[in-house]
Amino acid sequence: MTKNSNFPAFVHGPFGACWALMLACLGGCATGESYDKSTVFRYNESAAITSLDPAAARSLEHMWVVDQLYDGLVELDGELNIQPCLAESWVVDEAGLTYTFRLREGVQFSTGNPLTATDVVQSLERLRSGEVASSGGWILEQVAPGGIVALNDHEVQITLNRPNPPFLGLLTTAYGSIIDAKHRESLRDTPAGSGPFVLAWWLPDAGLVLHKNPGYWERDEEGRALPYLEAVHVDVVTDMGAEYLGLAQGRYDFMSGLHAAYMETLLDQ
Repeated sequence: MTKNSNFPAFVHGPFGACWALMLACLGGCATGESYDKSTVFRYNESAAITSLDPAAARSLEHMWVVDQLYDGLVELDGELNIQPCLAESWVVDEAGLTYTFRLREGVQFSTGNPLTATDVVQSLERLRSGEVASSGGWILEQVAPGGIVALNDHEVQITLNRPNPPFLGLLTTAYGSIIDAKHRESLRDTPAGSGPFVLAWWLPDAGLVLHKNPGYWERDEEGRALPYLEAVHVDVVTDMGAEYLGLAQGRYDFMSGLHAAYMETLLDQ
């Protein structure tokens, strides 16, 4: 399952199967929004979402949010196979050292700027440049110094020191997200990605709201614009009892981190 699925906004990367199951019970509503309740997904996180910069992703809740705001060159489908994303195609040389990616044309970031090969180069190089305190530089450990090059506006070449068969898989992580390089200085609180959602509101200890990206590039198999959801509402709720009460009262469509103490009660309802 890729984003071309019934629940396209939640199937980037390795979280796909879980999110598809959660969204089978959509039914939330966003405070102060006029959206049909069936097109808004509401859930809780038990820990603060402290940054929206993909290079700084260190927790599952952070990585999930990044996955909705950004795209990578490639992504995983439901069977964990590598699929095209911002790169519509790629070629690997016979030695397994040089990867040449062809970018999709017509893709825009949420800032309105077009995707270019320079954005890809700078997105990846910042992971290992020291520009940002990133824990993601390890995905480029086998990439040669100076080995990420823009051949032209729509082609990027990455050269490895030695063959690394899992390399494409590493690019599907949150750290492989492609940013609008013109806005690289403010990514902690002002995302600049090309993902299916854009940021509407965020407070680290309270939660966030994401709205559908009206300019998102991907379509489903019938040519309909993705994502299908209009919005996502995430509350940060650290108290286990309050989390459970929110789910039981219908405020959430999914509960992140359900404690075993509440499992039997929930199943009996």
